[in-house]
Amino acid sequence: MAGSLLGNAVVAQARTADYLSVALSLALGAAGAVDVLVLSQRERAADLAIPRATGWTNRELARLTLYEGIGLALLGSFSGAGIGLVAVTTLGRGVLEGPFVAIVDAALLAAMAATALVGAALTVPVRRLAQIAPAHLLAAD
Repeated sequence: MAGSLLGNAVVAQARTADYLSVALSLALGAAGAVDVLVLSQRERAADLAIPRATGWTNRELARLTLYEGIGLALLGSFSGAGIGLVAVTTLGRGVLEGPFVAIVDAALLAAMAATALVGAALTVPVRRLAQIAPAHLLAAD
């Protein structure tokens, strides 16, 4: 059915469940990235306490953590979008001939949405990191 007019219409239509699965996969990906970043921050807490003890402000440390998270999110989201784009164009070779630009736009939109989700989800761990006293962390190390 994939080569007929009816098959193209059925294959190209997105349902509500499709949009929900995209949103769920973006949320799970963002949660996984934030989890990796939080574990990284906990393991490097004593290392991050040294700049704080030498005069870095909480704002500068928060910016450092946010840049690390956004960098990880950009790397993961754009590589995932690229792999997904290659898979969709390979599997839908006969069906998706016309809307290639729309597929690329959707992949870029998903990558930017994932990056924004990670950036937004990082606000809570960044604030909690700033509340830990550097002397306590350095004494524990």
